[in-house]
Amino acid sequence: MTVPAPIGLLAELTHRCPLQCAYCSNPVQLDRRQLEMQTGDWLRVFSEANDLGVLQVHLSGGEPTARDDLEQIIGHCAKLELYTNLITSGVMLNGERLKAIADQGLDHVQLSLQDVDPLNADQIGGFKGGHAKKLALGAAVVKLGLPLTVNAVIHRHNIQNISEMVQLALDMGAKRVEIAHVQYYGWALKNRAHLMPTREQAVAVLRYGQQQIEQELARIVADVQAQRGSIHRVDFKNPDVIIAIEIVGNEVRYRYDHETAAARLRWSRRRRTIRRAAERI
Repeated sequence: MTVPAPIGLLAELTHRCPLQCAYCSNPVQLDRRQLEMQTGDWLRVFSEANDLGVLQVHLSGGEPTARDDLEQIIGHCAKLELYTNLITSGVMLNGERLKAIADQGLDHVQLSLQDVDPLNADQIGGFKGGHAKKLALGAAVVKLGLPLTVNAVIHRHNIQNISEMVQLALDMGAKRVEIAHVQYYGWALKNRAHLMPTREQAVAVLRYGQQQIEQELARIVADVQAQRGSIHRVDFKNPDVIIAIEIVGNEVRYRYDHETAAARLRWSRRRRTIRRAAERI
């Protein structure tokens, strides 16, 4: 039996974080700075991941920008032609350091949002002025030409603004919007009673989501001018993959083309399929 290569590696570089989100899923007993893996250890991990056939590295925490060696880590991954995604709260990162990190080969930024209302957002994150810093960083990411994903964790205290958060992300220039449910581990599990939406809130969001999905399906079908029984290929820039859309009767089917590389890889790696990468193990 051949085990396929893992596509991505999620690396929690640190547990340090300036925010105090009640929904944090990190362990209640966080690792202190002196217990963090050293730079050389992380570089070795990423080299070994590359040898396994890993294509994407997601740099998380805590807050990964709390590490002084982040530029070195990203530069190392870039030399290995690993696709790097920085998962950040944005409150510790200014435009100058963002450019320095981007110059090392950063490929993508995922930025968290707590709410559209600045006061409520800052209260949820426990960081005064955090919302304004996030908006500024989002603008800096887009200005540098980096793809931006906005991640919004939904719970009782912001779920009523879900549609506004989606619109804010689009206004920021996000190429991807991720609406995430709380992962009930660590601190989030301890605060579950405080975070769980009411039944009424959940039903309202489900109705909103269903409407958005129906509208998006209609838009995709219209964009490719699909006809019954025909297959149309659509090239999405983010990520650079090809999706085959087939209309069979009243059914819409989607198929990922594995002959295209995963997750916006550089051209030197785009021509290598996931299957070929797996053969390196």
